[in-house]
Amino acid sequence: MGLTTEQVHWIGGALIAATVFLMLLKQSGVLPWQRLDYLLPLLLVGYGIESAADVWLHGDAVPSNYGSEARQHLLQGGVMLAAGLIQGLVLGGTLQHRLWQLAVPLSLAFTGVVFWLHVHQGMEHSMALVMTQHRSFAVSLLVAAGAKAVAVLGGQRARAFEVAWLLPLLLFGIELMIYTEQM
Repeated sequence: MGLTTEQVHWIGGALIAATVFLMLLKQSGVLPWQRLDYLLPLLLVGYGIESAADVWLHGDAVPSNYGSEARQHLLQGGVMLAAGLIQGLVLGGTLQHRLWQLAVPLSLAFTGVVFWLHVHQGMEHSMALVMTQHRSFAVSLLVAAGAKAVAVLGGQRARAFEVAWLLPLLLFGIELMIYTEQM
């Protein structure tokens, strides 16, 4: 498709932010449509597919020395895809044990760690900027993961975390939307 790395981040960020905003409207009772619960598994599966298609999305614009980055994207995407499928089965009633719901916070935490350690090649001119942005992504995802884990494990006492975990996830989407590699 010939998209730059920045464009891939911007598009992904816009989709994440829009989806999470709809999830916030659902959780707050503004949009009470039950089917909106399936936005989370769709978002995670979409993230997984986008990560797998990353090199194709770049096409001729794929950065040089992209091998290690592509492998990290596949790792992130595979974990998010699996979490999305598991969450879909949880919502559908196939997986009923509460521990299955930990797939989402675990996938967010894993992806956060990968972002923290993310390797970039050939960006010597803006490496500090790119690394800072990726660490910001990581922190947002790790906070979302922790809050979602509290929501899953905390029971009725942690009801507020059913909404709270979405805020750092929304921030992650916004951070992706303002990603740049230019100093």
